[in-house]
Amino acid sequence: MENKIPDFSRHSRTGTIVSTVGLFIILLSVIFFIYLDKEKDTRITYTKAMAIALQDSLKIVKKEIKGNIIECIAKQTQQSMTWKQPQYKFMFTVNDTVLVNKLDKVEYFFNHSSFDPNRFRRSQDASTNFRAYYLGWGCLNVVRVYLHYKNTSNVDTIYFRMCDKTKFEIRKL
Repeated sequence: MENKIPDFSRHSRTGTIVSTVGLFIILLSVIFFIYLDKEKDTRITYTKAMAIALQDSLKIVKKEIKGNIIECIAKQTQQSMTWKQPQYKFMFTVNDTVLVNKLDKVEYFFNHSSFDPNRFRRSQDASTNFRAYYLGWGCLNVVRVYLHYKNTSNVDTIYFRMCDKTKFEIRKL
């Protein structure tokens, strides 16, 4: 009997096709997972950027809320300035009663040469909501307000936008 050599070429082609298809599937899987990983990185980067933007917005809102803690009311007096400009009494108070109970004193800093030599007004009277005032004809862009807390050395600073936030009481005729 003759020894016949089996023809594996048919099986070899089938094996090659199966192997090629398998490698192609593996390659597609790797490309797909790389794409998903990049998408994940993009989403993470976007989420981090949004978190930073939200934190910045929260800081702005907190500053705005702090700015509303201080109130300034301007009342026209019966007198006028030497150059015929009407004179006003500008009164500052802390309008948050919970905060008032936590404070020891409040300092208002008026950064303008017309307040020299004493640019600070201090109030330690919680019963008046730490009221301070000055007589004048105009407002300052920003008044720094220092909140000194009881039993601690903590001091908060508020940058009160006086010209934007002052409420004028008009005399009735």
